[in-house]
Amino acid sequence: MLIPYSSVVSFVLAMVVHIVLIVAVVKTVWSTDRPDEDPPVIVEMIAAPPEDPERPRPQPLPEPPRPEPPKLSPPPPEPVPARVAPEPLPVVAEAPKVVPPPEPRAPAPDPEAERRKRDEAREAERRDYDARRKTIEERLRRDLDERERQAAEYREQREAEERDRQALEERRAAEERRLAGERRAAEQRERQAAEDRERRVAQEKRIAEERRVAEEKRIAEERRVTEERRVAEERRVAEEKRVAQERRIAEERKAADERRVTEERRVAEERRVAEEKRVAQERRIAEERKAAEERRVAEEKRAADERRMAEERSRREAAERARREADERRLAEERARRDAEERERRLADERRAAEERERQAAEERRLDKERMRRELDERAKRIAEERARRAAQEQARLEAEERARRAAQAAQELAKLEAEERERRLAQERARRDAEERARRDAEERTKRATAERERQAAEDRERRAAEERVRRDAEEKARRDAEDRERRAAAERERRDADERARRAAADGERRGDGPRTGVRYAPVDAGTIRQFYPLASRRNREQGTVIVKVLVRANGTAGTIEIKSGSGFTRLDNAALEAAKSLRFEPATAGGKAVEEWVQIPFVFRLND
Repeated sequence: MLIPYSSVVSFVLAMVVHIVLIVAVVKTVWSTDRPDEDPPVIVEMIAAPPEDPERPRPQPLPEPPRPEPPKLSPPPPEPVPARVAPEPLPVVAEAPKVVPPPEPRAPAPDPEAERRKRDEAREAERRDYDARRKTIEERLRRDLDERERQAAEYREQREAEERDRQALEERRAAEERRLAGERRAAEQRERQAAEDRERRVAQEKRIAEERRVAEEKRIAEERRVTEERRVAEERRVAEEKRVAQERRIAEERKAADERRVTEERRVAEERRVAEEKRVAQERRIAEERKAAEERRVAEEKRAADERRMAEERSRREAAERARREADERRLAEERARRDAEERERRLADERRAAEERERQAAEERRLDKERMRRELDERAKRIAEERARRAAQEQARLEAEERARRAAQAAQELAKLEAEERERRLAQERARRDAEERARRDAEERTKRATAERERQAAEDRERRAAEERVRRDAEEKARRDAEDRERRAAAERERRDADERARRAAADGERRGDGPRTGVRYAPVDAGTIRQFYPLASRRNREQGTVIVKVLVRANGTAGTIEIKSGSGFTRLDNAALEAAKSLRFEPATAGGKAVEEWVQIPFVFRLND
């Protein structure tokens, strides 16, 4: 850290003024006490400007030699009364001391008293001289200590500045290494991102191909299942026709009228059933075609929406990046403008402070000069006869001032060089900070782009996993539904066979007992139209599916009596819908020996959603 220029100038001016005052005091004291001798070397040492802060402390001044007592003249022959010498007046001019001649008729002074007085005066002068010398030495010692302290502080500041510079260099090197590492890491991440994108594109192509194959397989499976259902339905119809034919033949053996009526009813029922089956088959095929078309349209619409959303997201991200870049450029320009204004304001404040300090220093110099001028005028009155010595001393003073001026000029030059060095370092520091800021912004931008790329990849991965999960769930749901359909068909087939077996057994028992043949309850089969009519809308929205087996007590008059749930689906709405559908069915009661009888019958209701 450098010392400000204004502090150096103030320090130099204060030292010059202090030195001039000390020189003036020393000259005054020496001229008063030793008018016929030149000041010792200490005056030149005091007047010398401070050139080197490492200058060693001067040795204390040697004690001045004691003056020899003057030789006494022999006393006059006539004793005169002792006359006390008058008190010495303040010295106005540096002139040799003149002893006045003794007055006539005055008694001779006492030699011993005169000697004692002179000794006392010399001792007082010596003590005064010693005190002044000690005061000057103490002042010089304090000034030298202050200069050494300031020099030590200056050296410490220079060392601290050197340490700061080295630390700054180390931080700059570490920052450069860190930026190089970040650049390498960013390049590695970019390469990794490019590889990930290529892998993702390949994986998307593979997934699309798998989806296409799966869709083709699903369509083939649906066609096969539809064909199997159709064949099974035809077989069931053929079986029902065969059973009906057998029943009809058995009933014809009972009575001709009853056979004719039964035959007419059977033929009408078969025609109605066949017509309903044909209508239901056509309706189911149409619904399947419509559902397939709706799924295709929904898939195309979803793909178009996804593409549109992706394009919209890309446009928003591009606009957001452009806006952020514009904001960052504007903020950087604003920050640079504020920094420039702040620097100009600080420089203006420093210039005003320097001008104020220079003005105060000039005022102090003027006051010091005025005070010195008054003191010099007073001294000129006292030392008017010492012009030659004063001229030499004036020459020495001028030389001291010249040296002080030269020292001040050197200090100013040094301060100017230090200021230029400081400005250069500040410019380098600003350039380094600007470079660091640009590197930091670039790194942040790369980090943001990498983060956005990772987020986009993560979103695409999530969408891909969600699509795979949907495909897997759809496949599982389809497999489950197929298994349930097979189970339901097997259960219905078993129920039908059990009912036929019970009917044959009942007929055989009736024939053995002589009651005549026995027939079971007959009703229209539950088709898809009936299921769709009673399928609750809330269950469709919640995708509730299942099979409900309902037990119905068919009375002798063909109406439904007691209706119970034998096997529920697990959903209350579906169970209630099955009960309502069972109430809407039309029944033909069972007969035993030609008479209608009550009989329980089990009817399965299969609620299933076709995707």
